Amino acid sequence: MSNFITEKDFMIEVIKEAASKYLCIKPSEIKKKGPFDLVTKTDTDIESFIVSKLHESYPEDAIIGEEFTPEMLVHTDRCWTIDPIDGTVNYAHGSTEYGIQCSLIVKGNIQVSVIFLPSKDETYWAIKNVGAFCNNSRIEISRITTIDDSVIYAGDFSHKNNSVRQIQIKSVDYLSSRVSKIRMVGAACIDYSSVASGKADGLISITRNPWDIYPGLLLCQEAGAIITDLNGDVYKFGASGVIIASNKDLSQELIRSLKVN
Repeated sequence: MSNFITEKDFMIEVIKEAASKYLCIKPSEIKKKGPFDLVTKTDTDIESFIVSKLHESYPEDAIIGEEFTPEMLVHTDRCWTIDPIDGTVNYAHGSTEYGIQCSLIVKGNIQVSVIFLPSKDETYWAIKNVGAFCNNSRIEISRITTIDDSVIYAGDFSHKNNSVRQIQIKSVDYLSSRVSKIRMVGAACIDYSSVASGKADGLISITRNPWDIYPGLLLCQEAGAIITDLNGDVYKFGASGVIIASNKDLSQELIRSLKVN
């Protein structure tokens, strides 16, 4: 039975090689991908590079890439997700809050995740039932137990669905008087790695995009976080969003924030 160390090492090497070849301080060929969304040549170059390496080493595996195959479903025995630049808008605006992230799903279970934050030279990775790590040092969730001391990350406000946006606004308003800080950085790689490494205490993300959430889900799970869907039930693929928290009390408060009338 595979322990997936080979796949983890492979993906870290490929991601770092892609970053060294294509990442630049000032991105070129910035284009509108849709309303409120951008794509750069760097996004497509990195994804194409990673895809080519996957085809060479794992030709039978399926691939979900944000830029080229976003419509594909995780229906095969083995499937990789690729987010070539998570936080493209940040990157295009000169912010360092972005990263490259990938995951491997095997028979419906996330087995490997890798998140590389170039500006911090931090490589986060996790293997199911092995643990979560940053640059080969084990990481774990925070030990903060009180709501009013907690730092909470929130995913981007929806531009496509007004009802979802209103839920997000009410949630942030509810939490604003109950937690220490609320942060919205516009990059899932930052959100999830911050919770997994104890720099933040919780996260609410309302999205189904597998390239956004799958790498961080395993990382946080292996770091000891509580992970549920937006109703507080066990998270399952295809859920409309995810709540991640460092403890049960905080998890319940985050769930409650989404049910404010």
